[in-house]
Amino acid sequence: MAIDQKVALYTLLFVVPGFILSWIISLFVSNRTKDVSQLLIQYLSLTSLNYAVWSWLLVLLANKPTIWLWGHGSVIALSVFFIMFVSPVAIGLLIGNLIVRNRKGPLWRAIGFNPNILFPVGWDYKFNQLAQDNQAAFLKVILTDGGVVGGAFSGRSFASTDPAERDLVLEEAYRYDGERWHPVPNSAGMWVRGDRIAAVEFVFDSKEEPHVQETAHPDRKPPVLNQ
Repeated sequence: MAIDQKVALYTLLFVVPGFILSWIISLFVSNRTKDVSQLLIQYLSLTSLNYAVWSWLLVLLANKPTIWLWGHGSVIALSVFFIMFVSPVAIGLLIGNLIVRNRKGPLWRAIGFNPNILFPVGWDYKFNQLAQDNQAAFLKVILTDGGVVGGAFSGRSFASTDPAERDLVLEEAYRYDGERWHPVPNSAGMWVRGDRIAAVEFVFDSKEEPHVQETAHPDRKPPVLNQ
């Protein structure tokens, strides 16, 4: 077998399953930026985890009498495809859900692990928390030029997880007149460019005197923003 073919085979066997697993987990928790050597170790480790889960099946596949008992090579091929490509997706979904849906769960407390450390920056942690708790908030966005914009952040809003572009889409825009925040009439949302954002203040509903007037969407009670 040629060297290039060996490299391709080893990459397929020991890197690709870990890459798939890592990518699925990154859909739930943004990955920190890593160099090539760190990524390779990560992929190899996750591939080992995947193979460990199916070690019993790998032993059966390596047993020739068992192979002939099962039938033709199509069964083996399907089993290998499942282990290398389907299993990493399933395991990644399981790990991702465990991380984001059980941040304060007994599982993590029992082993003394804080899953919040998996979030590379506070931006990812906070917006992930809002999404998982299904919580709406009013966002006061302070811009790099000193300006301030605000809007409602809820189910139809978006916060980028791309480290190169931390932009925001607020589903309903508000304007501030010096005293109160007013919903912009017929607002279809507002996009805030990432390099314009200096800070973001999260404000939730309270029982204090409201400083936000009636929302343009009467079916949703606006959050309160105290100045």
